[in-house]
Amino acid sequence: SHTAHTVGIITSNEAQYSFVGVAVFGYSISISIGGILASRCLHNSMLCDVLRSPISFFERTPSGNLVNRFAKEMDTIDSVIPSIIKMFMGSMLNVLGSCVIILIATPLVAIIIPVLGLLYFFVQRFYVASSRQLKRLESVSRSPIFTHFNETLLGTSVIRAFGEQERFICESDLRVDHNQKAYYPSIVANRWLAVRLEFVGNCIVSFAALLAVMARESLSPGIMGLAISYALQ
Repeated sequence: SHTAHTVGIITSNEAQYSFVGVAVFGYSISISIGGILASRCLHNSMLCDVLRSPISFFERTPSGNLVNRFAKEMDTIDSVIPSIIKMFMGSMLNVLGSCVIILIATPLVAIIIPVLGLLYFFVQRFYVASSRQLKRLESVSRSPIFTHFNETLLGTSVIRAFGEQERFICESDLRVDHNQKAYYPSIVANRWLAVRLEFVGNCIVSFAALLAVMARESLSPGIMGLAISYALQ
């Protein structure tokens, strides 16, 4: 009977792992296919709008803006957004699971989590507003690079005829440097957010450990270790 019970436990664990594997696979496939369909729909809609635009639209819109829309921003929709959605869902579920485990092990943490959640809300509210504007500046400063490069390719023979290669190379370098001036602050803002998030996470670990020590008479060491290990995540 002991052997049968052990075999039953192993079979149950294998079934759970199989279910988790199938769920993760289906989730990844659905996110990837959804990103492809969204990208295709947006690309076709944008292409139709551009091809049907009047001549005045092309006269007042730099070619670099159009190239930027069809190149960098479409690549973001194809490659970056689906992976960000998967990371977001995974992180959110990990956070919720960790909070539930910590609350079950040390219910007194329920007093601290809303305060830290409020702190996190204000941090992300400030970061999202700043990051959005920095991304917009970086996108706006990227368009002149494509415009200048496109015009340089179209006028290569004229540039060589007048010996102006160095001037155009310097102009391209200046526009790239200007774009990097807008890109660098977005990286700094990302690190700023990471420091604040680490602070919130360390506060959860500290309070979970402190409250576990305070309630050591009523908690088992295993439950305390489980709560702290989940808090570290």
